Amino acid sequence: MICDNSLLSPIQNDTNLPFSNSTIFQKSLELENVEGMENEITTFEKFLNVLHPKLVADYLKLALLFLKSSQTSLTLPNVSNLKTFFIKIVNNPNNLGCTMFDDTSKQIAMEINEILQYNKESYQFVYAYDNGNCSQKELVLKKKYFEGSSNLLERSSHDNQVSIAEDNVSKNQGGEERQGNLITSDFKHQWLTTTLSFIKNNKLSTLEYPEMPGACTDFIEYTINHCNNKHDIDLNLKPLYASIWEAMTIFKLKYDFLLKSNVRSSNTVQLTLEKIPKKQDSVNTK
Repeated sequence: MICDNSLLSPIQNDTNLPFSNSTIFQKSLELENVEGMENEITTFEKFLNVLHPKLVADYLKLALLFLKSSQTSLTLPNVSNLKTFFIKIVNNPNNLGCTMFDDTSKQIAMEINEILQYNKESYQFVYAYDNGNCSQKELVLKKKYFEGSSNLLERSSHDNQVSIAEDNVSKNQGGEERQGNLITSDFKHQWLTTTLSFIKNNKLSTLEYPEMPGACTDFIEYTINHCNNKHDIDLNLKPLYASIWEAMTIFKLKYDFLLKSNVRSSNTVQLTLEKIPKKQDSVNTK
């Protein structure tokens, strides 16, 4: 078991990647104890039998976003099968080649494996438990950088982003058209859900989006600033837009929302959304 507690320092909410609290996660099978599950189901294939294929793809997407980002740690939500899934992946990376994955999961797993292989001289993909106690429920995924390779953190993350961006560019025609093609229904659903979850969570003060092409951050920025997107013809997303508008209307009574953008390269931009509590006097006058 690769459980590395020597790495742990207090995990701050504002340094973690955002996690999408989508309906499929809420409906996922809850298991009583992650360690008990690890012992009860001995093979990865048997474990996959209790997971919906879409859920497996969502878990893999979460890992892919983390590995693509500049983040060095990610605290997982307290969902037992989510934690068990990553324990089995980290303990045995060969599980990324599982033949039971559907086509979507196979593609994502292939990308994850490519990133891990590319960075194998720089860091090891490990997990640990918050506060250094393996009886704690909070599981933390980490990139454990080897001695002397910490200076490669920014470069390797940047190289991953550039490589992925170049791959996407080579598959499409026209600069703006290429970036526009990245804004799929899945992309919009994921980040609308993530943003809504952050707005409604009083315990979180900062949401740091991963690096994205400019067209993707433009979509997020427009949605947050206007609390809606009347131009979107995807009817399935209308309830999400309405929920964001309602949440922003309510929570703006308590917080000021500050959206910052940071250009990382010629191809990518990183957004940060902050919730700043309003002064009590200001709230009372509303």
